[in-house]
Amino acid sequence: MFFFSFSVTCRSEMKFICVILLIITGITLSDEYEVIGPSAPVMTVSGEDVILPCSIKPNISAVNMRVEWFRLDLKGSIVHLYKDHKDINTDQLQSYRGRTQVFTEELEKGNTSLKLSRVQISDEGCYKCFIQSESWSDDTTVDLRVEGKMFHSWRSSVILISVAVLHIVIAGILIAVFVHKKRELIPHLQKQIMKRETILMRQYAVNVTLDADSAHPRLTVSHDGKHARYEEKQHERVKNEDIGQNNKFDSRPCVVGNEGFSSGCFYYEVQVKGLTRWFVGVTRESAERKGRFDLNPQNGYWAVGLRYGQYWAEINSKKQREHQRIKNEDQRLQNEDQRLQNEDQRLQNEDQRLQNEDQRLQNEDQKIQIDDQRLQREKQRLQNEDQRIKEVIPLLRQFAVNVTLDADSAHPHLSVSCDGKQVRDALEKHELVKNRDKGQNNRFDECLGVLGNRRFSSGCFYYEVKVKGLNVWYVGVARESVNRKGRISLSPQYGYWTMGKINNIYWACEDPRVCLSLTVNPERIGVFVDCKKGRVSFYDVKSMCYIYSFTAQSFTEKLHPFVSLGYDWYENSSSPLVICSDLS
Repeated sequence: MFFFSFSVTCRSEMKFICVILLIITGITLSDEYEVIGPSAPVMTVSGEDVILPCSIKPNISAVNMRVEWFRLDLKGSIVHLYKDHKDINTDQLQSYRGRTQVFTEELEKGNTSLKLSRVQISDEGCYKCFIQSESWSDDTTVDLRVEGKMFHSWRSSVILISVAVLHIVIAGILIAVFVHKKRELIPHLQKQIMKRETILMRQYAVNVTLDADSAHPRLTVSHDGKHARYEEKQHERVKNEDIGQNNKFDSRPCVVGNEGFSSGCFYYEVQVKGLTRWFVGVTRESAERKGRFDLNPQNGYWAVGLRYGQYWAEINSKKQREHQRIKNEDQRLQNEDQRLQNEDQRLQNEDQRLQNEDQRLQNEDQKIQIDDQRLQREKQRLQNEDQRIKEVIPLLRQFAVNVTLDADSAHPHLSVSCDGKQVRDALEKHELVKNRDKGQNNRFDECLGVLGNRRFSSGCFYYEVKVKGLNVWYVGVARESVNRKGRISLSPQYGYWTMGKINNIYWACEDPRVCLSLTVNPERIGVFVDCKKGRVSFYDVKSMCYIYSFTAQSFTEKLHPFVSLGYDWYENSSSPLVICSDLS
């Protein structure tokens, strides 16, 4: 049972009477029932369900009572509220929505435990279970501890590590025990001092009874003057009695004691257990009782109490407000100073960032200038190269030779013109070709290729081929003895020096092949061969652009001009590949 004690030493020239100041709820509580909870913290793991135990002893039904669970460490902290035979969770914390319940079938037995589902790490803390009936109320506190899921998986690792540092831990424990004992000793001594002071003060205990004539109309005072209770409704009898009386409190629900004291010391105790709002103390006999006023010495009241979950000692209201204002202003200035420091640090960081960004931009600008100079040089080189190519092609044409295609080497699907200057895909064998094939083994049988009639073994030669409109083509030169049967690789390793196009992709047929990045689609290809230097070069005649070269080659046999339309499975157009004659 909890009592609030009050001791007063009076001056001879002043007279006090005892006053018990009651706010909202009454004083009297029954000692017969008690709300109990667990003596140790409740342990659980995040993601699991947990029950916070709470019950009334001895067991009585809590069906008609108010059962409220709330957090002690949060504002607006209602976790679950049971009232008027139902759950009322309109003011429930958002994070607990849909996760709390009381066992309604157990309320009859006095079990008011709370089930909390899908526990979160943020649920850890102290919970208050408050139970209230019309004539009785009590509460208890439950401490919930929540561990993360990963805790169990690495618990064994922690144990192993702990063994390795056991000696250090033991030393730390000894130090911690010493410090802990030292800290525990101070509250213990304070309790002992308070206990002795209480024993001394009780020597001045006086018998205090309440003056029913001074009580607020909503306060009901017992016949013996020892109990007072706050009633929600004012009785009609009290209303009639109030007429013409001026000694009652009409606004604050207060009552004073019958006894008055003007000298010496006196002491009395008030039971306030379970009350959420109260004030007790002493007052002057002539103190104001009408209207709203502060319970401070300036108005003749010396009182302490509980309000909004905090304990208060009422002093001079102006001084208190000024003190609080100065305190708040000081805190505001500290916060502002911290904010300015943070802002200054932020500006310094921003300034450093801008300096770094400026340096980066300078480096980037310098890099761009270097790249620009390089591009200018490359542009100039390309212009010079372009000019040189424009000058080179007329020179190359000095080595132009008259090339005609050897129809006897052509794949059976190819149709070679009578003058040997054009070849196209005929799609099916002609009867003439069938007859001509008898006994001949020098034709290409899979590659749609054909060789030129002329052979070259020394010096330089040049020819041009028109490839406009074709999807697949190859041009170049080949050794006289190249393999013409089956699938063949048109690369130098197998006696071919070619470049070509397959579905808008251009290739130099090296081993492996080299993809060529051309800005325009060539319509006329120039092929230049320098037998002495071992060089085969290709040019885009129309754009006057250099394309590619095979260099440092060894030509051990005579070379034939070579053209191809790919293979049967490629989709090609009906346009012909033309050996150009207008090279003059």
